[in-house]
Amino acid sequence: MATLILAFNTSNSIPTAGDPLHNRSFTATHIDDLEIVEQSVDYPMLNQSKEKSVLGIYRNAKLFLRPSDIQNNLDFIYAFINSAYRWILTPDSGNYFNLGTIDSPVAVPVQMLNKEQSCNVIELITNGLQVMTKDIYQRPTAPTGSGLVSATTVISIDTNRLLKFRVYRSNSSGGILSYMGESAGVSFTDSGGASNYYKITTIGIGGESEYSAEFYPIVAL
Repeated sequence: MATLILAFNTSNSIPTAGDPLHNRSFTATHIDDLEIVEQSVDYPMLNQSKEKSVLGIYRNAKLFLRPSDIQNNLDFIYAFINSAYRWILTPDSGNYFNLGTIDSPVAVPVQMLNKEQSCNVIELITNGLQVMTKDIYQRPTAPTGSGLVSATTVISIDTNRLLKFRVYRSNSSGGILSYMGESAGVSFTDSGGASNYYKITTIGIGGESEYSAEFYPIVAL
């Protein structure tokens, strides 16, 4: 189960949470938001080859609401599907349709993935509400990080962490990295101690960033 917020308007301004006619919270049984569509341009080169430049991605989502929510909010869902402007927000950790952070979520402008999206209860239960981002989003930039060792290693990163960050560890500088876990907060505790090296990535609507620069935890005095 996950929190899902749908909003729509006749103008390009997000209705507030206090406007239940245009902004409503649901419980989603499942959110499939991993599918992306890459947008790129091929530039012709002097040697007749082409160089590909990735502009960013569109992200798609299939949103599956509880059957009771669909039945009780069919007029709202119909208005959402047919509105000129739409936004969705999945504020829970682990989902991508959030332009802010877990602490300060921001709704994402969307368009209907299927222009013939049905508002039939059975089809919504079976196929979900299908949307895609209205805008193109680029891969997040690599974060900066710091580490502190006492009994354990506490890794913290700055505010460009977006939705969450992932931690990778190696037992030697420049060595093979192992995925250690992720956090939606501002720190991550690793029991590996002071003898390891770390790199971090941030997660946003555009996917996962490049690795941060390598850093080595400092022993607390």
